[in-house]
Amino acid sequence: MLLPGIGAEELGTLEREIGFPLDGGLKALLSVCCGVVTPASSMAPGAFFLQYSLLDAAGIVEWQRYFANAERDLVADGDHWGAGMLAHHSWVPFAQANTGDLLFVDHRDGHEGEVGEMSFGDPRYRLLRPGLTEALHDMCVAVEESAPLLLPELRRIQWCTRGACWSGTSTPVRFRDLSAGFVG
Repeated sequence: MLLPGIGAEELGTLEREIGFPLDGGLKALLSVCCGVVTPASSMAPGAFFLQYSLLDAAGIVEWQRYFANAERDLVADGDHWGAGMLAHHSWVPFAQANTGDLLFVDHRDGHEGEVGEMSFGDPRYRLLRPGLTEALHDMCVAVEESAPLLLPELRRIQWCTRGACWSGTSTPVRFRDLSAGFVG
């Protein structure tokens, strides 16, 4: 079940805690929904995107600080290659899988808005989509058309649906309705 979004004041607090302005697509997403009721397993209902659960504001801050600290440690150890491939302070996680893997929006110069994936089984940055808006749009289209969602490295996710999901209420919600605020 998706949790309610946060308002402008909470978004401002989140930006102050992180230390820089958030990507517009991420702010729009968080204003619609900020977190999910954590599923019991990766196969349980409640995954938000690609078997990932949407983080709440506290989770976003926690994991962004993890990336910032990891980047600082890499640089201190002389591993400048690892900064930006293994961790970066400008990565803002927004979803986490039960495995610990994270999806994040990149805020680095030249990479603004890109959606990346950090898999702790293979800890190298992977670009998934050029932006959060595109990622969510592609997911919406795939769900509504019962089509596969193609990902880098020949991965894909496929499901059967009639264009509706259950948001924890008795009312079916079309995925595009959830994304109306940030998918054009």
